[in-house]
Amino acid sequence: MNRPAGIGRNAQRDPASRRGLRAHAITVVVAVVSTVVLLGSALAPGLVQRYDLGWSPDPRFTPTVLGWFAPAPRVVPSDAFIVMLGHVLGAGSAQKVVLFAVLFLPALGCAALLRELRPTVGLPAVCLSVLAAQWNPFVAERFALGQWTVLLGYAAVPWALRAAVRARRSGGARSVFVVCGWCAIGGSNSLIMVLAAMVPVLLWPRPAWRALVAGAVGTVVLGAAWWLPSVFAKPISSAEGARAFAARSDSPLGVFGSLLGGGGIWNQAVLPPERSSLVLALLAAAFLLAGIAAVPFVLRPGWGSATPDRVPDALLASAVVALLVAFAPAIPGVGAIWEFVVTTAPGGGLLRDSQKLLAAWVVVAAVGLGVLLERLRQVRSVRRPVAALLVLPVLLIPSTAWGQQGAIRTSQVPDDVRAAATLLSDAPAGAVGLLPWSQYRRYSWNDGRVSLAVLARMVDQPVIFNDALPLRDQVIPGEDPTAAQVSRAIAAGRTPQDALRAAGVRYIAVEHRSGGAATEPGKAAGRVLVDGPNITVVEVSTQPPAAPPSPWAHRFGWLVSLAGFVGAGVAAVVGRRDRSRRETPEPGL
Repeated sequence: MNRPAGIGRNAQRDPASRRGLRAHAITVVVAVVSTVVLLGSALAPGLVQRYDLGWSPDPRFTPTVLGWFAPAPRVVPSDAFIVMLGHVLGAGSAQKVVLFAVLFLPALGCAALLRELRPTVGLPAVCLSVLAAQWNPFVAERFALGQWTVLLGYAAVPWALRAAVRARRSGGARSVFVVCGWCAIGGSNSLIMVLAAMVPVLLWPRPAWRALVAGAVGTVVLGAAWWLPSVFAKPISSAEGARAFAARSDSPLGVFGSLLGGGGIWNQAVLPPERSSLVLALLAAAFLLAGIAAVPFVLRPGWGSATPDRVPDALLASAVVALLVAFAPAIPGVGAIWEFVVTTAPGGGLLRDSQKLLAAWVVVAAVGLGVLLERLRQVRSVRRPVAALLVLPVLLIPSTAWGQQGAIRTSQVPDDVRAAATLLSDAPAGAVGLLPWSQYRRYSWNDGRVSLAVLARMVDQPVIFNDALPLRDQVIPGEDPTAAQVSRAIAAGRTPQDALRAAGVRYIAVEHRSGGAATEPGKAAGRVLVDGPNITVVEVSTQPPAAPPSPWAHRFGWLVSLAGFVGAGVAAVVGRRDRSRRETPEPGL
């Protein structure tokens, strides 16, 4: 967090400095309270298991977590980070820390960016930016999907924009690399979101080459754990996936109107009820548009700002590019080109869910709303009515409060499932086939909520599961060739147990009461290791497993990424020390 201008270690007795510190403290309190209200039921004891938020109660560095055998290891280094955090805090506390951080950091980041642009901005304006950064369809829809890595990328965007603005002013590039460092915890999603937000600011009106190089190097080095294995495995994104994950209308305003308001998610099952209201959808779009318009037209040096002339225009460029990129797949003709890039270009799969790149639009709008409120408060005739803007973000989407009215709540993984995972982790080496043959579950112990198959992240053995993504109207093919082989065998009429045995698994784990049609445990096929109410584990082969191909690209990628994290940490410490030296008055002053 920035100290207000003029505040050094020995200058805090100054009344203006004390006011600045008090304003910072109030900003943090508002962000904390708002975050707690949003999380609500998700803060109860236990773990949230919802859609893509699959969380092991027993942290282990499993092959799945490390991405050893995934053609495109999308869960690295994010899953490894939460396992490491779980070893320190416990799984439940680690999840709560992560969920709190991905909702709290964007609010604090928008406040920091607003103060960077206008250091003398008032507290009401900062509070409006804080609330607008949290209470919007983008955050609500991604939180409902359990996509904490996307939310981490969103949380990093305001800090990345601030780093880009500072780089334009000073010519430095260290802060750009540092932001890339901590957002890289979220993996490919987070890094691509941050890079997409920063590049327009660093390019407009003329390139800031040092910062651009720092961002590019940060992305390449820090992202090596996932892009290096992908280069050698050459996974192919399907055309069906490119179409299915394009932005969609989540309101009566159509695709473009939905994006204007910060929505447009492809999964219609997680939409806040307010998105079905024409009035609320229009208000949401108008609200964000007002914030976007305020950045170039209000934030000018003539209004008492020290911001260079072109910085507001560069921020506007970042927001507009984000909007157009998110909308591109839905444009006739352009959508076909987009699909071609996603399915054929190296790394094109990163662009498959283009709506996530809307983050810069929402962030710039949140900052612009603070700018607009500050300007309106100077007009006496509208000063009091304008105060109502502070609660407008909450009123536009109130259903997101308290864990989306209790829909996002915790549960306890049953003891027999945890015991089975421990047994399999300690058993002789061999792949584990996971049934039912789908990666999503509706566990009875999780109140039937949709979630990832939790066992895949709990077992310290290679786990074979169906990585295809079932949607309402189609199934998006996965990338694991072994899983695809099993799927073809099942489609040809073989039982799932036979298909898994033919694929070379040593153990078959069947999760009961997990939604959908029941799966036969196949106890007669081998030695029963676990037979509980929620899971049965059968050893179907005692033959030593064939030696898997050495994941050298995965290991080398991890080494490069770890070196990048160390470098980002060193850069952060050095930068902090330099700022402290600049802010400390010389002796005798």
